[in-house]
Amino acid sequence: MLTWECGRNLGHLSRLRLLARRLIAQGYCVLAVVRDMPSASALLNSAGIAFMQSPRAIGVPPVSARITGYADLLLSQGWRDRSALWGMLRAWISVYEMFEPDAVVLDYAPTARLAARILNVPSILVGTGFELPPARNPLPAFPGFPWATSEAAAASERCALENVNAVLSAHRARPLASLCSLVEAESRYLTTFAELDHYGAREASEYVGPLADPLDGRRIEWPGHSAKRVFAYLRPEMTEFAAMLKGLAATDADVVAYVPGVSSESLARFETPRCVFSREPVRHAGFLEEADACLSYAPAGTVTAALLKGVPQLMAPVHLESQLTAQRVASEGMGRMLLSPRSPEQVTHALEALLSDRDTRLRARGFAERHRGSTPEAAVARIIVSIETLCRERVPSQTRARNTQPLMAALS
Repeated sequence: MLTWECGRNLGHLSRLRLLARRLIAQGYCVLAVVRDMPSASALLNSAGIAFMQSPRAIGVPPVSARITGYADLLLSQGWRDRSALWGMLRAWISVYEMFEPDAVVLDYAPTARLAARILNVPSILVGTGFELPPARNPLPAFPGFPWATSEAAAASERCALENVNAVLSAHRARPLASLCSLVEAESRYLTTFAELDHYGAREASEYVGPLADPLDGRRIEWPGHSAKRVFAYLRPEMTEFAAMLKGLAATDADVVAYVPGVSSESLARFETPRCVFSREPVRHAGFLEEADACLSYAPAGTVTAALLKGVPQLMAPVHLESQLTAQRVASEGMGRMLLSPRSPEQVTHALEALLSDRDTRLRARGFAERHRGSTPEAAVARIIVSIETLCRERVPSQTRARNTQPLMAALS
């Protein structure tokens, strides 16, 4: 079973799809239990991967306090309400009992991890540094924010622990001593690199790099009007979104921008012969190598993919995770942060300054050189070895094989 519970956008599904394809090719029965049905229909159905909706809490009120660490993320996903947490946990247990997996891969899926712990299902964790914090007791606070103190993060963890242990008691399951057991498992793979880890480099951690297929997405050619080329990934929730588009279009460079969630009519007024917009993901293979700069809201997947091709970054983060990503990239000298207010002129100036910045470009190229041998295929192969090992240790019974078939037939 492959699971995705928290977070947004396509990166989680892309990771699971690569694993699912390899597992299916090797004869495994695979079920993906994922958060986003429309995206799963687009990415998984065409690949012949059976999927279903993951349990989740609906109508969870937003957390009023600033997020200080991993425990606050759990509280924001329904763990603050014991009834909601009990329902999600009970639902995950039911999914496990129906499918009877020999192993589960968990991509940002803390409640699924909790259910796997109750049922003793062997687990493999995959995710970025943000999604898999260092397994310490208590879990560390997010670095780089004055309000995210160790004391505040520990207080949130105590609140989450009280709730989860009350729910575990209702299930007659052993309590958690700390939340770090949720970010530990039989195997754990960080889909990033030490330089980009949101918490900083960790010793004795398995960094495998991103699980993203460079052949995914729409093939686009550069306009061919300028010697400089900029790739951009922008979203409408970015601060001063229109100013970002206008400033990007005014840059004296060829531009290809992925802008999801915006109508073609809205984008048309910013298009120029040098500036092409796409509402679909752009294929990275053979494309990013030719970029001279990348402008984005600092999603970990896009930033890492571009840096692996030696492309320096201009980042305008919109949420906590992207802020942490941008801080790490900037601290390594591989990019710059674009701070508010963001007028079109500021965006244009910042891009042109980055394009002429030799030191930042050399540092980005140094990153690419250090990780030249890192490929999604190699990362998948390492994780598959762990899956095979766990499955060999749990030989499925004939009863399990028979019971699984009707479920898979219904989902196919």
